[in-house]
Amino acid sequence: TKENEKLFQEYLEDEAFRGHRKQGFTGLKNRVPWLLRYLEEQDLRVNQVRVKEAQEYQGWLIDRETADGKKYSKFTVTGLIIAAANFYEYLKRHSIVPSNPFKAIKRVRIDRKLPRNLLKEKEMNNLLNELSRFYDADNLKIKKRLYMVHLVAEIMYSSGLRKSEVADL
Repeated sequence: TKENEKLFQEYLEDEAFRGHRKQGFTGLKNRVPWLLRYLEEQDLRVNQVRVKEAQEYQGWLIDRETADGKKYSKFTVTGLIIAAANFYEYLKRHSIVPSNPFKAIKRVRIDRKLPRNLLKEKEMNNLLNELSRFYDADNLKIKKRLYMVHLVAEIMYSSGLRKSEVADL
């Protein structure tokens, strides 16, 4: 509906104002319309969604198929539910809805797997030792650049931060 679309545009403006990173903002723009499409199919307005409808939306997502006939992954479904929950948090903050029904549903559980291409501890120590040799560079400009690379690698390794999180620092 036009009302839902208007709320979505206001939500995007609010998130842009709040300083959402480009990657996260793109995710919002792509994921929330799934919810709006579902609401339109069910002939619902945003203020009519309760826990039952939120749970049914998750079921609708689980039953959807990609263009090649495969089911969407649990990771995709969870991302869409998180986007819907964030949208409803905005609506709640602005007193458009009394509560966030997506906070109360039982979400699809994602199997957590470690990345397979992790360096072993010894390999990581060798890499960090090699990066710590920034002082061997020929000129000051290169020394500074190599020092920054060394710092970023140490921060990422010791804290587990992602590239984008380190960039925000």
